[in-house]
Amino acid sequence: MDGVHTPTENSLTTPHIHDLTALLSPGKHRITFHVDNTVKINIGHTFRNMLWPHTLSEEGQTNWNGIIGMIELLSTPKIWIQDLQLYPDFAKENIRLSVSLGNGTGKRVKVKIDLSLDPDGSRLEDIECVFGASDTILELYLPFGDNPRFWDEFNPELYTLTTTLNTEEGSDQRSIQTGLRDFKAVGQHFVLNGRKVYLRGKVCSAIFPLTGYPPMDVKR
Repeated sequence: MDGVHTPTENSLTTPHIHDLTALLSPGKHRITFHVDNTVKINIGHTFRNMLWPHTLSEEGQTNWNGIIGMIELLSTPKIWIQDLQLYPDFAKENIRLSVSLGNGTGKRVKVKIDLSLDPDGSRLEDIECVFGASDTILELYLPFGDNPRFWDEFNPELYTLTTTLNTEEGSDQRSIQTGLRDFKAVGQHFVLNGRKVYLRGKVCSAIFPLTGYPPMDVKR
């Protein structure tokens, strides 16, 4: 940001989040992205014993330069929803929410949280709490309501849970989709919502039908 480096992020499975609060002020700024695709973690690779890892393979499309996914610049109140994680419970037919709240005020704050689950209409409104000057994590529960719809591959029923945070600093909102299903192993079989299922599919990464894989100069 304007020539000042923020901490490096090194992951291909989670968002890279940079807090620019201390580096921004009203007016124009220049944001520069530095992308380094060199090997950071040596997980080994060799053609001879067929242990070429997909994470470092050009054929597997995981090191083709550039940035993967969406880029956005977000403005939030000084008290905001940092993270929202959902843990549906099939047996209890409810959702456990882990709500991470950020606090940039440096003081104790009073917050109100509203939860809504659509399309079934479950609501929890005006949940009030007070937390200290640092960030905190709240754990809340919300029922799926009467006759919940279960997710499966033929009927992928999904719910949208919306969390609204209200404080004297303003409002912040986060929505996330979830489903309710029970998947487990019973004996030698997988069972989804009480029904025996068979996993099926194929892997098409790094397949070369004309030349073969590994490269033809490698003896099998």
